Amino acid sequence: MRRFVWLLGLFGSTTAACQDSRPHPASGDPAPGAEPPHAAAAPAEPTADPYRADIENLCDALNRSGADQLQPGDRQFAIASWLGNNLRTEAAHAFLVHIQPLQGMAKADALVAEARRVGLPDCALALEWRGPGAVNPP
Repeated sequence: MRRFVWLLGLFGSTTAACQDSRPHPASGDPAPGAEPPHAAAAPAEPTADPYRADIENLCDALNRSGADQLQPGDRQFAIASWLGNNLRTEAAHAFLVHIQPLQGMAKADALVAEARRVGLPDCALALEWRGPGAVNPP
């Protein structure tokens, strides 16, 4: 069973752990001991499809989780719970851990950079993070 540390701190809340016993596809996963993907290591071309799909899920998590129907203060937990059940690659989990300590615009900028790196034109979650009352203000 693989254990992932799920950081609700990604959304400005407390840290919690959950277990994920589903098998994760090997494609898109980093090699053991490899650095998590992030904008600083951006290749020229888009990455493998499973990881790209995870970043697309991350960017559209507000809508896909149904959190867009909730009050702003109730969205963080809904998004984090949905992502915990819907991200498939270890690389995506590693990316979330990598950006967790970032604050304010730096966190949104890192997410936009990763979305662009994998070939996505924009990232709705990053826009949410930049909005009024955004999580992790500087």
